Amino acid sequence: MMVGFPAITTNLPLTGNLTIGLIPIDFSDAPGTYAPLPEAQIQMDLFSSWIDRVSGGRVTVAFRTSSQWNRVQSASTAYGLERSGWGRTLAQEGVTAADSNFDFSGLSAVFFYLPRTVQGVAEGFNQNDGSNGQRITSNEGDIRFWFGAGKYFYREGYSVFPYLAHEIMHAFGLVDLYVRTWSGSDPQPMSGYDIMANQDSGQELSTWSRFLLGWLSDNQVYCLRSTSVTSTEIILVPINRSIDGYKAVMVPLSSTKILVIESRRREYFSSQFPLGSDGAIAYVVDLSVGNGMGSNVLQIPTGHELMRRPGVDTIYDALIRKGESITVGDVTVTVIESGDYDTVRISK
Repeated sequence: MMVGFPAITTNLPLTGNLTIGLIPIDFSDAPGTYAPLPEAQIQMDLFSSWIDRVSGGRVTVAFRTSSQWNRVQSASTAYGLERSGWGRTLAQEGVTAADSNFDFSGLSAVFFYLPRTVQGVAEGFNQNDGSNGQRITSNEGDIRFWFGAGKYFYREGYSVFPYLAHEIMHAFGLVDLYVRTWSGSDPQPMSGYDIMANQDSGQELSTWSRFLLGWLSDNQVYCLRSTSVTSTEIILVPINRSIDGYKAVMVPLSSTKILVIESRRREYFSSQFPLGSDGAIAYVVDLSVGNGMGSNVLQIPTGHELMRRPGVDTIYDALIRKGESITVGDVTVTVIESGDYDTVRISK
């Protein structure tokens, strides 16, 4: 997985069509008592819309679905997933249960859909890096990438598609932006502003993540060397809108650190943010920091309070609104206008 370039091109294709198999599986202690596809279709549609938007139309998805529940061999509590785990045994049993009536040929990945009453699979099970030791096998051949969301994502008010989006982005090569060893009460350094940091809070994919995958064109990124900064004004278009214009300003600060500025709006896959959640954000990417160690760190305007919402993690109010600024080293970012777009001034 990658924090910086080059992009990983040996996993999933970064452009073109993905074909994902959707396999409903159930258990003796969590039987599927309702038709699985009506609920699953909602999640498939959300994911298809999400990846089309964040990739700028470069990636599309076709789902190949099994219309029935496929019973695995054991109760959901038998797979060692009541806290966390890989779940290869469960994934293999799911494929085996469906193999006689499902064509697994040519799939990019498989997504297992579980009954909402499942108890023995807590968070999920997945293989998202394509390693040989975790592959599963069908009559049509090996499956490199597979995912299944656990009961956490089937709760009232939660959704399965962000789990699929987060995990499949790992298959594209992106790292976790949360700190796996985090133990403090403060929010994580990027939580809420990239789906790779926390899929419960914000479901956007930041411009740095898109840039790594080739999902921003050159004319959407304004690059500015910190050594040449005096005072430059740039109009940023919100990253979640499919319109022309700059979506990011990137200022290299050193051989390993880059300051990224982008525009956010409370719409589409950021619509769960509180009212007034419009503005720019700035964060520093440290290419020397690895997967799950906090490579991307939000820069918080002075005086901003935390965002607290029932049922989800507390996050920073990192939005830089009109008249506000942040400073990193000797580079200052100020939002001087904000409406349909954000105009930012980069100065020293």
